[in-house]
Amino acid sequence: PQTPIEESPVGVLLTQSGDLALLHQRAVASRIKTKLASRGFKLGDAFTKFDTNRDGSLTAEELYGGLKWLGLEMSPAEIMDIVRGFDTNGDNTVTLQEFKKALHVPGMEDDELLDDDAPAFVDTAPINPPAAMSGTSPSPEAGGGPHSD
Repeated sequence: PQTPIEESPVGVLLTQSGDLALLHQRAVASRIKTKLASRGFKLGDAFTKFDTNRDGSLTAEELYGGLKWLGLEMSPAEIMDIVRGFDTNGDNTVTLQEFKKALHVPGMEDDELLDDDAPAFVDTAPINPPAAMSGTSPSPEAGGGPHSD
């Protein structure tokens, strides 16, 4: 049987120093950036697409729907961890500035993902917000994907 990383010598060291959470956040950011790049999205365009209520910040539900649309299946607990990790002002939402800052992965080229002046293909079909979401607890059964108008 495989030992959970938290129980391994390296995991214990990382947990004691607080680096395990940072390592996990960077891994998630890398996965998100890779998916965005594969669809030709700049960070600002992706943020706008995920922000279904157009209020300038992403709720857990909006982030869940956007990541599900990208093909990143995550549990409600993982989504809440992402929001907590990205949210620097403590309002339980993610602003565009927080989104861009959180998706900067040291050692991973940002190229045009961080350059809002670079041309990009933008899929203008809106993302369906997850239907079964309540409060800040995303439901794994909730939908969320592009739909046609």
